[in-house]
Parts: sequence; C-alpha cells; structure tokens
Amino acid sequence: MKLSRRLKRLEKRIGKATAVVFSSEFTRQTVLSHTSLAENIPSEVIYLGVAPIEEIVPETPKVLPSGPFVFSIGVIKPSKNFAALVEWMAHMPDLNLVISGNADQPYADMIRKRIVELKMEDRIWLTGEVGENEKAWYYRECEAFVLASKLEGFGIPAIEAMRLGKPVFVSNLTSLPEVAGEEAFYWKNFDPEEMKNVFEEGMNLFTRDPDKKDRLCRHALGFSWAETAKNYSVLYQNLLKR
Repeated sequence: MKLSRRLKRLEKRIGKATAVVFSSEFTRQTVLSHTSLAENIPSEVIYLGVAPIEEIVPETPKVLPSGPFVFSIGVIKPSKNFAALVEWMAHMPDLNLVISGNADQPYADMIRKRIVELKMEDRIWLTGEVGENEKAWYYRECEAFVLASKLEGFGIPAIEAMRLGKPVFVSNLTSLPEVAGEEAFYWKNFDPEEMKNVFEEGMNLFTRDPDKKDRLCRHALGFSWAETAKNYSVLYQNLLKR
C-alpha cells in the first residue's frame, strides 16, 4: 500500500511529461503496474552510466580489515538487507566483511548490536561513508563484492566491482539480475548455509576460469555515460519528430 501511494503521487507529478525514462526494466514494470502511465505516456529504459572507478587512485582507508575480506556498500537501511550478510559471516570463519555507507538509521544500530552478539567485532566493520579514493581501495583489495539487497532500482556498486574484474555475489531480486547479468553469482535465498555454498562454488569457478575477469570487465563497460548520453540523444531526436 505504501508503494502504491508513492507511485500514485509520482503519477500526478509526471502526468504532463512527453515521455518517461527508467533506469531499469524492473523499475519501469513496477511503476507501470501501479499507475496508468502506460495508457498515456510512452516509456523506455535507458541504463545509467557508471564512472570509470579503475581510473581512481586508491587511498588506504582509515578502517582496515585484519584479513581477507568481502566488500559491500550502500545506505545501511532495511531494503539493503545487510543483516543477511552479517548472519552469513557467522558461517565464514576465514573471511571478513567491510560495509561502507551512511549508517545513521536505526537499522544500522541493529546491525551493530547483532555484530556484538555474534562476537564478530574483529571481523565485520561498518565504516560509514567513504570517499571515492577509499572506496576504490576497498574494491581493489577485496576478495569479492557482495550485495544481499531486496530492492535495487539499478545497482551501480555491482557494476563498479565488475569494472575491476572482481567476482560479484548479489541477490536475484528486483533489478540485480537484469543489470549484473550472466557474469554475476546469485543468492536465491538468504539462508546462511546456502549463501556459503553459493559463495564457495562461485569463488572456485572464478579461480578456475582465466577469462572470467575479462568478461566481468566487458560486461561492466557496457554501462558508460557515453552510451547513456547517446541513448538520450536518440530519444530527444525522436520526440522532436512527433
């Protein structure tokens, strides 16, 4: 009901638009299924571009993990489902977890409390927000990028990690399969043991496949701002012809 009300308000604001652009097909279908936009206004998907993180000079962050780690980033809120990653860590004794992003919401306090309950203060770090250079360091040094999100309109961090050839493990929900594509590994549920199995199998496949890094990079390079701008230019030209 809450989502439906928000979409109805959105419908009123954009009701006079000539066309509507969405950053993923998932987002487009979600909006169209809850509004009457499809009856009145043409819509299409133009994917976001992702900045070339591989060109950023990494800077050693203030929070340093004490061993091999996986990295995740995003606002620490319920839809990002960082709790699932924390529970998973309890089944991964040789791995650490770094989570970066705004941690001011009550959900972040719940995450911190659970970390203490599991006695994993020396294995899981909530860094808060980080700069681009520190973020680049975490991407470069991590064993893999992980995201157990239940709701993503696009999923820029997954593409950022792929640009650096990192293995990517994400949930199979909302826009993530659409954006991360065939080269990512997917969690179909959040049972910690199942997550462990998917991760270990995925890392084994990644290690044994000498071309995997190149395929990850090629996939990520498809999401460029140049391509986004080109698609908008085509859209505007078509609209002007009407």
